[in-house]
Amino acid sequence: MIWLTIALIISVAINALGAWYIRKLLQSFFLVTDNMDDLLLKIVKFEEHLQTVHSLEMFYGDETLASLMKHTEALIDDLQDYRDAHSLVGEEGMEEEQIDYQN
Repeated sequence: MIWLTIALIISVAINALGAWYIRKLLQSFFLVTDNMDDLLLKIVKFEEHLQTVHSLEMFYGDETLASLMKHTEALIDDLQDYRDAHSLVGEEGMEEEQIDYQN
């Protein structure tokens, strides 16, 4: 009888410790996800600014800016893939958020 009580106490302690650890992991995960969203938004804004500069008459057709725009687009695609792979949001939520980034 005493062994069952000891086993129950140990089991409850291990479960409480596991729940605390999972909570800490989820907090870290949500922090990373939020930071990724902010980073992606900043890079999208940078791309828009770069496109505006590239369309100016003074810089139109500049190969360096065109290359920088292609690099920025590739970076955005990579970050969106990373974000999609690490997101807890369903497919529907991701489509809505991607539309927001593109506008």
